[in-house]
Order: sequence, then C-alpha cells, then structure tokens
Amino acid sequence: MVLFPEHRYYGESVPFGSREVAYKNASTLSYLTAEQALADFAVLITDLKRNLSAQACPVVLFGGSYGGMLAAWMRLKYPHVAIGALASSAPILQFENIVPPETFYNLVSNDFKRESTSCFNTIKESWDALLSEGLKKNGLVQLTKTFHLCRELKSTEDLADWLDSAYSYLAMVDYPYPSAFMMPLPGYPIREVCKRIDGCPNGTTILERIFEGISVYYNYTGELHCFELDDDPHGLDGWNWQACTEMVMPMSSSHDQSMYPTYDFNYSSFQEGCWEEFGVIPRPRWITTEFGGQKDHFAVSYLLLLVFLNVMYLGGWTWKQMFLRRRIRIYTCVMIGKINAIGVKTSMQVLTTRMPITRAFSTMIRPDIKTALETFGSNIIFSNGLLDPWSGGSVLQNISETIVALVTEEGAHHLDLRPSTPEDPDWLVEQRETEVKLIKGWIDDYLGEKKTAYSM
Repeated sequence: MVLFPEHRYYGESVPFGSREVAYKNASTLSYLTAEQALADFAVLITDLKRNLSAQACPVVLFGGSYGGMLAAWMRLKYPHVAIGALASSAPILQFENIVPPETFYNLVSNDFKRESTSCFNTIKESWDALLSEGLKKNGLVQLTKTFHLCRELKSTEDLADWLDSAYSYLAMVDYPYPSAFMMPLPGYPIREVCKRIDGCPNGTTILERIFEGISVYYNYTGELHCFELDDDPHGLDGWNWQACTEMVMPMSSSHDQSMYPTYDFNYSSFQEGCWEEFGVIPRPRWITTEFGGQKDHFAVSYLLLLVFLNVMYLGGWTWKQMFLRRRIRIYTCVMIGKINAIGVKTSMQVLTTRMPITRAFSTMIRPDIKTALETFGSNIIFSNGLLDPWSGGSVLQNISETIVALVTEEGAHHLDLRPSTPEDPDWLVEQRETEVKLIKGWIDDYLGEKKTAYSM
C-alpha cells in the first residue's frame, strides 16, 4: 500500500473549517508546526494499521525537500512507527551555525556559472542596473514596460525578489528532461536561460537580456502577456509562517562566489519582518533543539549534565537521591562555578578522563547532528543531487552502515522521487536501484527479526 498523507494546513487538510479562518492570525496558525505534522502522521499510520489488522506490517517513509526533512525526523522521533526513511533533498543542516549561510546562493550561482560565465556576469551586473534604473525619473514606469508587468511597479525591491525567486527555483528544478513541477520548463532550463541571455543581439541592454532569460521560467509556453509580481503560484503562505516560527534558515550572499547582491543575514531585520507579517518572534534554535543539530548549546547541556551527575556522585549521593532530592538549585550554582573557573574545553577533558559516571555518558551523547544520527538513528537514506542548492544543507556523507548518503553530480531537487521516464539518465536509474536494494534490506531484516521473535 502506498499512502500520501496531506500535511496539516496545506491542500484540503485545513483546521477550523476553512482556509480563511485557519490562516487568520498567529493564534489559528499556531498549530502549523513540523512536530504537530509528524504526530499527525504517526497517529494516521498507527490507526490505519490497527484498522487493517496489519500491526506487524513494516512502514517506510518517503519525502522530498521539506517532506524529506520530515521523513528523516520522523524516523528519529518515531522509530517504532516506521522502519526506515528515504529523505531526498532534505536540508536538515540548513540552520543556524551548522552550514555557512552563503551556501544556498553560492550553489545557485554555480549552476549558472557552469553553463556560461557571461550569463553569470550579466545576472551579477543586473542588480545595480535595476537599482539605477529605478532611481531615474519614470524609472519604475520603464521597468514595468521592460519586464511586461501587469501593474505599475511600486519598488525595485519587488522586482528583485521576483527575479531572485526565479533563479533559485531554476537551480532546484534543473532537471535533465522537460518538466512542469514548478513551472512548464525545458530540460536543463538554466542552459536555456543562459542561451537567451547570451544570445541577444548587440545593443541589447542588461535588463532586456534579463527579461529574455527570466521568461524561460515564468513564460516558457508563451501564453502570458504580462506578469503579476505578487502572485503565489506555489502556495507558500503556510511555509512563510513556518519560516517565521521554527524553520529559520539563515541565508546570505557572498561577494565573490555569488551572482546575487552581497548581503549578510540580519536576524533583527528578519525578526521585525515576521512580527509585522504574523505577530510572532522566530525561534531560530527550536528545530535543532527538537530534532538535533546545534553544536554549541547541545555541548553546554551535555556538560551541565555531566558536572551535575559527577558532583552528586562524588558527594556521596546514591542514584535515587540524585534524582529525587530537591537540591538541584544548589548544585546548579556549583556547576556554573566549575564551568566558569575551569573553562568548557578543560572541563570536558577533566570530565571525560577522571570522573566515574562521566565515562558511561561520554560515549552515549556527543554534541553534533552527525553523532546524533550515528548514535540514535538508523535506516535513513539521504539522497541529493549537487545541482540542487538545498544539497548544501543536507547530509552528503555516509554516517554509518545504515545511514547512507547517495549523491549524484547531475541531480537536482528530489529528482529520484519523480516518476520514471524513458528519458531518465543511466545514473538516475542506478540511483533508484540502489535505493530499492537498501529499502528491501531493511524490510528483510525487520521480517527476519519478527519471524525469530515469533518462533521463540
């Protein structure tokens, strides 16, 4: 059986009776979270198996992009519900202090640069040309004409955001064959964009070249006569809420490697925008707290736990006393004093070499997502194509024998989960065969263990 459950607040799975009410304010949107969605899936699977008298039937999770993140996280949070997960293009590392914030835009830029350096340079120069034109008298009117906009442009920022989105989506769906996932597009659409930008006759302005190229994304069929900048063809309202609450992914643009304007992620500005739009303050570390990944605060929590346990142990407390007596606040002060006096690095060395209880815990918990996956996870495939800019925030190396990374040079956004076609390249066919082999191994192991348990 193949089951496609809908994520709450998306599609027809809307609470409060209607989309209008569900998206009304922060109070009604507060139930739109990743952890709530995972709980939905866990309840659905459990109830469905019970209703079908199939409690012993193994379940494997599949997901791409955010769905891939959910698949990986669900395998970690609900290992008793699903025996494994295929997480395609799942950027579970695209959070604060894990990967460099310029990673995403650097990868988008590399996709364009590999097709044409002149195309890359034209796009890089276009931002200044756009700003300069917008500052002229009647400049916004001229930009409206140049880009065939349905309504008069109110600011160059609106147009820049429109272009920014198109370049990012083009990199994501740079598939080797025609597709209509985001928009109707040709195979290797970035190649077509750059052909149009570079192929304009002499005398064509930079912005006119940009319009020719961007039309590949927004109007490849040629059916549109003008463009609406505020249109949301991809239904991202719900994602904007999630991005402002828990899915906070810092991004910036570097001067040398990026074709985008140079800028650094400004959390204060981001927070202000979220407050203006939704009336909420972002929680940039919640996802890594919930699912793992934050090195520094995990390390401090680990250290506090170790100091606490050892102070109690060396003080003569029994395990029962340590966890039942109400003297935690006193020893918290002692812990903080020890950390400040010794220093985190030295404390770690002392704790892991001299204190008896610490040795039992130091091999169990360590402060990074790689170790968290290796220690607590199993049966997860992280598949990525390096043309996909989200690959920079995903797992690209094998973590263990059962948590593996399948990486393809020419793959784009969750290409392996798209329907197979006669145009599939050999490397894609081989990738899917490897995935099937790994998943079959999980199922065989699970059924073998069940059979052994029943025969005992």
